[in-house]
Parts: sequence; C-alpha cells; structure tokens
Amino acid sequence: MISQEALFEVEIRCHFSDKEEAYRALPFLVSCLRHEVTWSTTIYGLELFQSGQLLRAGETTIDSEIKYFLGWKGPDTGSFANIRQDWMKRLRRTEQAAPF
Repeated sequence: MISQEALFEVEIRCHFSDKEEAYRALPFLVSCLRHEVTWSTTIYGLELFQSGQLLRAGETTIDSEIKYFLGWKGPDTGSFANIRQDWMKRLRRTEQAAPF
C-alpha cells in the first residue's frame, strides 16, 4: 500500500508543571516554539481507523503561510511510546482539492 520510503515516527509524551520546566529539561524547545501555528486535520476511512491506521488531510498555517498535507500512519506497534510508519506529502497549490 505505502512505499518503503515511509519513515517511522516515535512519539513519547512528557508532562511538566510549566513551560519553564519543559525548557530546562528539553532546551531545544525554546527555538522550536517561536512560531504561531494553527492546523486542522480530517481523518478518512472508518475501516482504516478501526485497524489502527490513519489517512488524513491537513491544513497548517505557520506564521500566516498556509500549507496542505496528505498523510498516512500505519498501526501503532509500540508499548511505552507510539511507534508507527508515517508517510506525508506536502501538496502544492495546483494539487489542492476542495477544502477538507
């Protein structure tokens, strides 16, 4: 279904009492969180979702620039962290379909 070029994504969640504690523990966050970002995502296919996969279309606005994405995530294979195959393509304006 998806080519071998799909990467694997690992998600680990951490909880901190406030952003300063998070910045001390993970200092790279300071430079990553300088942008205003909003997004909306639509997930398609009930059978895919029930099998643990996601097929989604998204619209992301980063500092007033709008970007559109199409993505697929395979089933989660992790126990401590989410580990899944992940494929995403940024769509150019000519590929953009009707609003998601």
